[in-house]
Amino acid sequence: QAVVIWGTATHSLLRNDAYKTAKGADNASIPLLQALHDAGVQIIVCGEALINRKLARADLLPFVKIAPTATMALATLNAQGYSTFAP
Repeated sequence: QAVVIWGTATHSLLRNDAYKTAKGADNASIPLLQALHDAGVQIIVCGEALINRKLARADLLPFVKIAPTATMALATLNAQGYSTFAP
């Protein structure tokens, strides 16, 4: 299982201190993201989104993987047999 994050949702992957600096509040997404990671779900972020939002790798939660682009991550996962779900 995997989740690919891009766009404005990219901020949800920040460590609490970095999120607090950027948004002025605690990152309420951390418990959910940690639980997903603990359950074996890959958390993948779009590298382009990081660049566009001027976010550093060091600011991300430690288990977040970086893909060059979200499209590349989705294509790679698809080639590995994953299905895409987009609400």
